[in-house]
Amino acid sequence: MVFLVSLPLQLVLINVSLSVNDALFHIPNFYVFWNLGSIITGAIFYDEVANYGPREWSMFVIGVAILMIGVLLTNISIGIKREIEERMEQAQRQQEAVEPTQDHHEDTMQAAMDYDNWYSEIHFSDLFRRSASWGSRSGGHGEQYHHSIPVPQVFVL
Repeated sequence: MVFLVSLPLQLVLINVSLSVNDALFHIPNFYVFWNLGSIITGAIFYDEVANYGPREWSMFVIGVAILMIGVLLTNISIGIKREIEERMEQAQRQQEAVEPTQDHHEDTMQAAMDYDNWYSEIHFSDLFRRSASWGSRSGGHGEQYHHSIPVPQVFVL
């Protein structure tokens, strides 16, 4: 009778726990509680601990403590791993927010190339104009061509 009641209840509780927790967290905890339940059931129904002496009780307590401490350490390491993964994901999201995308990089490169072409046209045409004006003294003024186009600074990341 106990088996028929506990089996569906355990299946429901296992499914609820697995829907909320990772299997690496759930299964060791289920194992510990299953063993504790078996120990308590055996102690109550079959009177397994009636003839335990001090040595048996100490070994029993040490065994249960090792079982529980092992699972506790597993849970702690899973929590630390989960925290590290969350920090890494957060750092990656921050890095992605700071780093320009490939499209941004291509747009920046195109803008730099456009500026370079524009500057080259003006600069080199200015040199040709200067050399032409130095060689010819039309009007007798001897004026040289000076351009005063501001040169913006463009940095490509």
